[in-house]
Amino acid sequence: MNNNSLAQEFNFWSLLKFTLPSTIGMIITATFFIIDGFFVANYLGETALASINIVFPMLSVTIAIAIMFATGGGAIISKYMGENNMAAARSLFTALNFVLLIIGSILTIIFTVFPENISYALGARDEFLLVSTEYLHIIGYFSIPFIATLLSQSLYATAGKPQLILIVSILGGVTNAVLDFLFIVSFNMGVRGAALATGTSYLVIFIIYIYFFTTNRNGTLYFDKCTFNLKEIIKSITNGMSEFITSIASSITTMLFNFTLLQIVGGTGLASFTAIQYLQWLLSALLLGFAYGVAPIIGFKYGAGNRKQLKFVFRNSFGIILGISVLTFIFSQFMREELINIFISKTSLTYPIAVQGLTIVSLSFLFIGGNMYASSVFTAYSNSKVSAFLSFLRTGLIIISIIFLPYLFKYLGVNQLYGVWFSIPIGEGIAFIVTMIMFAIYRKRYSF
Repeated sequence: MNNNSLAQEFNFWSLLKFTLPSTIGMIITATFFIIDGFFVANYLGETALASINIVFPMLSVTIAIAIMFATGGGAIISKYMGENNMAAARSLFTALNFVLLIIGSILTIIFTVFPENISYALGARDEFLLVSTEYLHIIGYFSIPFIATLLSQSLYATAGKPQLILIVSILGGVTNAVLDFLFIVSFNMGVRGAALATGTSYLVIFIIYIYFFTTNRNGTLYFDKCTFNLKEIIKSITNGMSEFITSIASSITTMLFNFTLLQIVGGTGLASFTAIQYLQWLLSALLLGFAYGVAPIIGFKYGAGNRKQLKFVFRNSFGIILGISVLTFIFSQFMREELINIFISKTSLTYPIAVQGLTIVSLSFLFIGGNMYASSVFTAYSNSKVSAFLSFLRTGLIIISIIFLPYLFKYLGVNQLYGVWFSIPIGEGIAFIVTMIMFAIYRKRYSF
């Protein structure tokens, strides 16, 4: 008898119950940077806030690698578990963690040895360069715990223990908030304190992660002897490539936004985009957390050949995703001034720019959920080609929009800033149309 909770017959409420911990957990994890942003913006100023955003594209590389293995490898592990091939599942799980340990070590060296070079290459100059370098240097030491934090969001659910996601995320979030207050406010450590607080919270989650999967011998998933199968590692990479592309493209679009806004309105534009991006991360975390919770279910049921459950899980999950998207859009429209005020004072020249930006960018909230869910679903089915195509399309459209729309608006005699802000909803909207077409094409094959 399979004692993994993924083997249960899911109904609407049990689906919500299973995915809720990963959803809340991912939101809390996303707030690590947002908490930093709050303390940095309110106690260190807008220059420090913008400086952290400048180096975030490099942190996105870490996120991209972790999510690629978590989703790509996690889907294969779930499929093995659905086939009741537990030895293969544990072997791949252990091998993936070993690979990520090596990658994390390499990233640690790069970020801590070359922080100034990286910051300069990302566009940091003058006062921004000093702050960006300081932040990246400190946070770089926590690359391995950071990877483990992101990995745990998926693999606790795969192990049939989604409640652990919530527990460790709350513990990490509280640690981050308390240390942010101590290091930034009480000890006046500046951005070093922000980086150290966030890094320490990752370290706490990392220690729990290692302890659980080392001692969980009575569970379904734990560190075990493994056969290092290069073919499986490559398959995990290709299967999670769409998520990797999305995260890497996110870093590229952030760089393009930073460059474009600096050219149009200077540092105030950069600070306004940072505030909007924090709020966008929070929404993305909500949707990604839910998708993370659903993906192991889909992979397990696919491996078990349970088409009835596959159809039920897909349709109900997609409905929940769309509902969250609409509610988030409405909330952001009505509360846009209060949301921006979390990071930027109403008396600041940056404030009206940020409010205007959020009003337009929040249109993308209607489409982001469906696009992210589609990528996660096709990855769970191990269809890396379609998943990668959708990710390429989505991010490519946004990149093309941010490059050309500001100039088009300028040519038409309209404020270039509108071109910057509209690039995100236009790109996401077109990608959503293609996503629906792909769902229709693969409806019978995957029981959509």
